Amino acid sequence: MLKRLFTFVGLWLLVGSISPAWSQSDRGTITGTVTDTSGAVMAGVSVTATNTATSLSTRTVSGSGGNYTISLLRVGTYNVSAEQTGFKKYVHSGITLEVGQTLSLDIQLQVGARTETVQVTAQAELLQRDTTVRGTVISSRDIEELPIVAQAEQRNPGFYMTLAPGVTGKGTAAGTPSGSGRQLNTTVNGSQSGSTEFQLDGAVIGQGYALSGDFRQLNFPPDVVGEFDVMTLNPPAEYGQTGLGITSFALKSGTNQFHGTAYEYLRNEKLDARGFYAPKTPLNKQNEFGVTGGGPVVIPKLYNGKDKTFFYAWYSGFRLSQEAGANTLDTLPTPAMKGGDLSNLLGANIGTDALGRPVFSGAIYDPQCTRTVTAGAVDPGVPGDANCP
Repeated sequence: MLKRLFTFVGLWLLVGSISPAWSQSDRGTITGTVTDTSGAVMAGVSVTATNTATSLSTRTVSGSGGNYTISLLRVGTYNVSAEQTGFKKYVHSGITLEVGQTLSLDIQLQVGARTETVQVTAQAELLQRDTTVRGTVISSRDIEELPIVAQAEQRNPGFYMTLAPGVTGKGTAAGTPSGSGRQLNTTVNGSQSGSTEFQLDGAVIGQGYALSGDFRQLNFPPDVVGEFDVMTLNPPAEYGQTGLGITSFALKSGTNQFHGTAYEYLRNEKLDARGFYAPKTPLNKQNEFGVTGGGPVVIPKLYNGKDKTFFYAWYSGFRLSQEAGANTLDTLPTPAMKGGDLSNLLGANIGTDALGRPVFSGAIYDPQCTRTVTAGAVDPGVPGDANCP
C-alpha cells in the first residue's frame, strides 16, 4: 500500500501597521493600575509594551482611575515602560506572555527627573487575577525536547495535549482505522470524546461534532508551533459552544532575526527488528521531512522590513509505503460509477413490479416518486417519473 499525503505549505505575514481582529483569542493582555509612591492613582500615564523579538510597540494611557489595559498582544517576551512628566521612567523587562493569557502588572512611579529610569528585572510571579480559567501551556521547548507518538502517520502536535493534567487519550475516532495515530481523540476531565475544540491563531478550526477534537484537523507539523494552551477547567462563556479541552495553538512568526529549521523523520524496515514469528521484516518506508523559516521582509535597495514587516513559512512532506495487511480490502470507483451508473452494485433479481419490470435486491428508490393503483392502472408519480421503478 502506498500512501501519500498532501504537502502543506504555510505562510504567515505579520505586518506591524495592520491591527489584528478583536476575535483573536490567542492574543494576550497586560493590565494593571498606575500609582505613585503614596498609593494615589495616576491618570494620563503613557504605558508601552514592546515585543523584544520584533521591536513592535503597543501604547495606551491610564484612565481616570489609574487603570490601563494593553490587549491583542502576540505570544512572546515584552518590556513594559511607563512615563509621566515629573516622575522617573519605569521599565519592567522580560515579561513572558503566553497564549491567551491576561497578566496583572501594577506600576508604581517615583518622583524624579524623566531622564532617570527605574529598571525592574526580577519580580514575584505575575498574577492572573482577572480569570478563573485553569489550563496548561505547552511551550515550544516542550515540543522540541519531548518525544512524540507516531503510528504510520505524520507527527502531530495534538499528542502533546496529554501532558496537561486531566487529559487522556481516547484511541481512534469513530470510523477511522484502528491504530491510526492521526485520528486519535482525547477526553478532558471525564468529558465526552469529541467535545474538545481546536483554535489556530484565534480562529476555530473544524467545528461540528463529526470533527470536533479530531487530530486530523491539525494539518501542520509540530515544528511550526510556538506554543499552545489547553483549557481544562472553567472556560469563559465565550466558549459555551463546546465542552472542556479548548486548545488554542499559536504558530511561530517572523522576528528581526532570520531563523529556521530542517528536519527528517525516517523509518525503514532495514532498521526494524523482525517479529519472533514473522518470516521477514514487513515493508515499512516512512519519510517525513520539511523546512521552516522566518525573519524580516527585506528587499535589497527597495525595502527593509526590520521592526515592521515579517514572514514565516514552512514546507512539509510525507511519504509512506507499507505492505497491505492480510484483511485489508481497498476499492476504487469504476469508470461507470464515476459516470453515475451504479447498476453493478445491485443484487439478485427478486421479482417484478406491477409493469412486469425486474426488481433487484439493493435497489434505491427516490422517496419523492410514488406510484398509485387506480382502477387497475398504474400511474407514474410526479415529480421524478424517470427515476421511478
